[in-house]
Amino acid sequence: MKAASSWSVPNIVSSILFINTILIMFSSPQFCFARDNITVKIRLADGETLVSAGNRFELGFFSPSSISNVKRYVGIWYTSNPKILVWVGNGKNPVPDRTGVLSVADGTLKLSDDKGNLYWSAQPGVKRSTPMVKLSDTGNLILLDRWKLYLWQSFEHPTDTFLYGMKMNADILLTSWRSEDDPSPGNFTFGLDSQLRPVVMEKSTIYWRSSRADELPSTLVNFWNFSMSKTQVYQDKRTVLSSTGHLQYWELDTDMKSWNLIWWEPNNNCSMFNFCGNFGTCNVKS
Repeated sequence: MKAASSWSVPNIVSSILFINTILIMFSSPQFCFARDNITVKIRLADGETLVSAGNRFELGFFSPSSISNVKRYVGIWYTSNPKILVWVGNGKNPVPDRTGVLSVADGTLKLSDDKGNLYWSAQPGVKRSTPMVKLSDTGNLILLDRWKLYLWQSFEHPTDTFLYGMKMNADILLTSWRSEDDPSPGNFTFGLDSQLRPVVMEKSTIYWRSSRADELPSTLVNFWNFSMSKTQVYQDKRTVLSSTGHLQYWELDTDMKSWNLIWWEPNNNCSMFNFCGNFGTCNVKS
């Protein structure tokens, strides 16, 4: 059995807060465009960013660590400080230098370098000849056709974060980062099982699972199942799957301008799935 002392609540909270407040490291100035879209004629190069119309989210290139800024990723983050990342496009395949370019070509959104090497692309179900890409105030990156029909959207392809305005269903899967400063896919995933129960998996093993609906706070359940209207006021709430396998629910305190951790699981040894075996009795203090 794992040592219970390593799972004390203060240690967990300290670890979670540290993970949550990792800043995006920029070693060169970011040039912000007064636009929220990419078209066939206008590309986005490393060092440039897009900002959503309401100045809530920003899209650009980043390096996750101040130690090594060679690997470059395309991501979306909150414009406010700290610049918390909510989505990464090319986590599996970083650009090795600063020649990365986001462009709309061949009916889709592509990330390539100055030599034409492809590092990532959106995979729309249907390709159009003249699409455009828009960053919305919900943090959703959307590939649209000329009639404004959605061809692809980042909300249907999340990484480690579930945002306000997304819809929790059996197709949504969050994947943790490999480590605090490595956005490549990690060991943990979060989604709904065949009985629509929230579950965190460590590779192919259940790490945490909610067995009853009343185990989850109503604010979290409502957040996961909320359908936002066009006139709805945006709210800064998010669910994050950390690199350590913690499922976290955060809300922004607008007065204090800081993020509050409202809920997380697993929060001790006994909340880990089957920690003491099928017939064992779990004691948090033991």
